[in-house]
Amino acid sequence: MLITGFVMLLFLPGKTYAQTYSPPRAVFPVPGHVIHHTYPTFSWIPMYPHKSTTTYELILVEVLAGQTAQAAIQANPLILRKAFIKTPVFTYPVSAPALKQGKVYAWQITAHYREGVNEVSVLRKLPGEVNVFRMANPQTATCITLWSEKPDDTRFYLVPDYELRFALGTRSHQEISQLQFAIVNQTGKSITQQRIVPVKVKNTEGQYTIPLRKYAAFRKKSTKHQIYTLKVSTPKGKNYEVNFTTK
Repeated sequence: MLITGFVMLLFLPGKTYAQTYSPPRAVFPVPGHVIHHTYPTFSWIPMYPHKSTTTYELILVEVLAGQTAQAAIQANPLILRKAFIKTPVFTYPVSAPALKQGKVYAWQITAHYREGVNEVSVLRKLPGEVNVFRMANPQTATCITLWSEKPDDTRFYLVPDYELRFALGTRSHQEISQLQFAIVNQTGKSITQQRIVPVKVKNTEGQYTIPLRKYAAFRKKSTKHQIYTLKVSTPKGKNYEVNFTTK
């Protein structure tokens, strides 16, 4: 459904003119975007022209197989509804149900504003287009090879047995007797007891193993489907990062 705007006729003595309002437009996630963030940050272009009374409402639903985004918004149970948002950005709250990997979601922003003066003002709604995004599926890997110093935001790995195994994407791994690592959640908080932990090579192939169950965060049911970042540092100061989740 294409929404071009809302037109209001204003009548003044001897004059009539139309005021056109453009609805809010999605910036992120854009239609069809694939994301891996369990708690994504939604952003949009505000309605135009801007009014000081404007607030925004965001609604989010799951899109079922064979459904259109519009049908899903109108018929499916709400996963999230957040009203009275004053800025054109909103981060999905940790208190809301975690978005599931591989699922398709539809979201819509509606502008709420008042038209008129004081007691005779009228509350109006201006909905934006319905947009769709998909949660990425993790790539299963028994051992993750670290190549990049920064994680690829479009890729993350599934650790099925809570034994995080990794190797450096370099031929000099045998020269590294000890690494340091930290694991952080999506808010940047360390879950490895707020410190850098040493890890030693486990075999001649240069594979390292981190027993995730050692840490309290990975003994909770809420850990499942959360995205974490492993940060690894070598004695020579080279840094690697990779995103992962648990089953």
